[in-house]
Order: sequence, then C-alpha cells, then structure tokens
Amino acid sequence: VEYSSTITVGGTTFGSGGADDILLIKVLPTGDLAWAKHFGSSSDQFVGALAVDMEDRIYLRIQVSGFNTTFLADDTLLTLPSNGDRSILVRVSPDGDVDRARVGGVGYAMDTAGNDLYAVLSSTPGTTELQRWNSDLELVSTLQLGTFEAGNVIIDVNANGYIAIAGSEYTADAMEIQGTAVPNDATDQNEAFVMLLDLQGGLQWVSAFGAMNPLRERARGLAVADDGRVFVATGSDTAFTFAGSTFPEQAPYNATVGFLLAFTNTGAEDFAVPAYSLYDGVTFWDVIVDDGGNIVATADVISSGIVGGVQVPACARPYTLLKLDPEGDMIW
Repeated sequence: VEYSSTITVGGTTFGSGGADDILLIKVLPTGDLAWAKHFGSSSDQFVGALAVDMEDRIYLRIQVSGFNTTFLADDTLLTLPSNGDRSILVRVSPDGDVDRARVGGVGYAMDTAGNDLYAVLSSTPGTTELQRWNSDLELVSTLQLGTFEAGNVIIDVNANGYIAIAGSEYTADAMEIQGTAVPNDATDQNEAFVMLLDLQGGLQWVSAFGAMNPLRERARGLAVADDGRVFVATGSDTAFTFAGSTFPEQAPYNATVGFLLAFTNTGAEDFAVPAYSLYDGVTFWDVIVDDGGNIVATADVISSGIVGGVQVPACARPYTLLKLDPEGDMIW
C-alpha cells in the first residue's frame, strides 16, 4: 500500500500506516477472497520473499527501512535495531493470524519443502549461505555455498530432493561453489549463475550464463521439476549462444532479448526460448512446472515483440502467458 493511498479488497479498505506498507491477500482455488492482512508502521516496509508450507502456513520475509525501531505484527511488537539487519521473518496461520515472528538473520530468498523453510543469505561480502529453518522459525542449519557474493537471488525447492538457486554474482573474481570453480565471462564480471543442490545442500551442478548486459543481468524466475530439470526466466540480455543455438537480434527488435533457459538434471544446456522487444526492457518474469512436466512462463515486452516465435500485438506493455511441453515445444 503506497504512502497516502488506499486499497480496497473484498469490501475492506486498507490505508497506509504513514509509509509504504504490506498487504497480504489469500485467494481460494475458486477465486474467492479468503482474507486480507495489512502490515504497517511509520517506516517503509516490503516483502522480500514469500513461501507456503504443507500445512498452508505462510512465511514472509519483511524488510523495514527508515529509522522506525518497532514493528507491529498483529499483537506481536517487535524491536528492531536502528541500523544494520532490519529483516523480519513472520509466520501467518492459514486463517490469517500472525502466530510467530523473529528479527534478523533471515535469508532474502525463501521456499519450503514439507514444513522446512530454506533461505539464501549473503551475510558478508564474498560469502553466501544456505539456511534451513523449521516451522517454529528456529534456525536448524547453515551451509556456506562458496566464495561468491550473490545478488537478486531466487530459490525453488522440490520435495523430491532438489534445491535450485539462481542469481547474479557481483564480485570481479571467479566464483567457487563447494570446490567447483565457475569462471566469469571475460568481458562481463556480473555473470548470472544457476545451481542444483540436494536437500542436504550437496552440489549436483552449477553453471554460469551470458554474455549479458551487466546493468540488467539477473534471473527473475526459477523452477525445478520433479525429475531435476531446471528452468530460469531471465531479464534483458544481449544475444548469446545457448544449447548450441545462437539468438541474434531480429529487426526491428534490436534492443535486448529475454530468455527462458532450460537445463537438464545434469546441468547440460537443453533449450532456450527467446523474447524480443521493440524497446529495451523485455523480460521473462516467472516460470513454473505443472504436474505433467509442462512449463508455464510469463513474459513482457515494451510496445510490441515476439515471444517464443509468436508475434505479440502492439500495446504499451503487453504481457504474455505461454505453455511449453517438456521438450520446449509450444502448446499455446
């Protein structure tokens, strides 16, 4: 909820508490509203990550900016440091009540397997760790992933035994992940990476991809299938070669290209789906794998473009929903 604005959900109007606030909404499979929950204080706050466990409990990773030293989550008043780590981990019941909360030390990308919560945190420059929390918000274990500093990190956990992590590496040195060296591109030190781990954090494989525009390099969506295949939705990239295919610029779409990248369960490059835009800003936003192994993704272009070989009608910012079969062929 933006400062000085309101949002009405299901007949209830929510206003700002004095700065940018959080509105959490639960919608039933029928499309009906179950409930809406408002979090606010005199400082700005935003949700950095959201996850749901097998008992339908919701976990929010909240970041509070400004100088406010308290945060009210339902009836729980939390005390925040005046500077430093001002992250909050909140557990919300299926009925919408905040029943647990803690301050500090929370990874900024989260997902669940069963009732375990996995998170990724770059705690100090040059190090990134994988955290495992239980449903009571108790830290069970941490694992140093290697010598790299990750930014814009995303995580997807599959209870069949896989953890996929993707993001951007922001240091000028080559990455090292559990003893495996991942050199950066010679002309682009801000390389994007993707890795697959088992549920104990053991590295299965890691890959870096590019060359990409260093100002926009980031993975935006991530999914790992039941069989360990991994799919990455990327933002605006320069054209590059993937899985033996080259994706040059296509006139008049000579800005940048967004890609949906597919990796096999052994880390081999499988296929890529490009999205071309008339103007800079094209991106694949998110990706999921359904129960049949099909891939569903979203993309948006600026003004007009081509997504997966399909011409997108011209408008200000058209969004596209597409579905692919497990081999990457277009279903619709």
